[in-house]
Amino acid sequence: MSVKNCESCGRFFNGQGLSDLFGPDFDKYCSPECARKVVGAIDRDVVVGDETQSDSDSDGISLLPTAGGCIKLMVKVIIIIAVVIAVIAYVGKSTDRVSVVTQPEPQTARTPDISIHEAASEGYTEVVKRLLAAGADVNVRDDAGRTLLHEASYAGHKEIVELLITNGADVNAKIQAGKFKDQTPLDMAIQIKNTEVADLLRKHGGISLEVTGSL
Repeated sequence: MSVKNCESCGRFFNGQGLSDLFGPDFDKYCSPECARKVVGAIDRDVVVGDETQSDSDSDGISLLPTAGGCIKLMVKVIIIIAVVIAVIAYVGKSTDRVSVVTQPEPQTARTPDISIHEAASEGYTEVVKRLLAAGADVNVRDDAGRTLLHEASYAGHKEIVELLITNGADVNAKIQAGKFKDQTPLDMAIQIKNTEVADLLRKHGGISLEVTGSL
C-alpha cells in the first residue's frame, strides 16, 4: 500500500483512507473526523463506527459505507464464526476420544477366571453371585469335602457367608476328609476367632461339633 498525506490534518497514513467505507472520494482522509472538517456536511446524527450516519453531505457526497465495504465486513465476520465453530467441534471430538481411551474397564471384566470355591475363599462376592445365578450348586464340595460355606467362614468373609446361607447353603455340613474332618462352618469361624461370622452362623442354626469353647 502507498503512503498518503491526509489533506485535512497533514498526517501520513497507509492504505486507501476512507474509500472502503465511504467511497473513492474519501481516499485522501485518514479518519472520519478529518473528512468532517473538510467536507463540513456531517450532521449531528453522524457518528463513527457503530453509530448512525447521515445519508449525504451538502455536496451530495455519500458518507455511508459502500456496499462493497459492508460485504467485506460480513465475509470477515462469517469466516471468524466458522473458524470458532470448527475449533469448538475439534476440541469436543478430542475430548471424547480421550474419555473413551481413559475410561476404566468394568469391574466384571477384571474379575479373575477362578472356581466358585476360590471365589468364596478369596472374597470375590460378585463372582460367587454370578456363578450361583448361573446354576452353580451352593453346597458343592471340593476334593477334601469342604463346601463353599466352609471356605467363606474360615476366611472370614461375612458377606459371602450371608449370601450362601440366603441361597440355601447347609450351615451344618461337615468336612469329609483331611485334618479338619467333621468340622462345620461354625467350627471354622471359631478357629479364626471371627465373632461376626460365628454369630451369623448360629443365628441360622449353625452348631459346633468338634471345636470346644465358643466365641
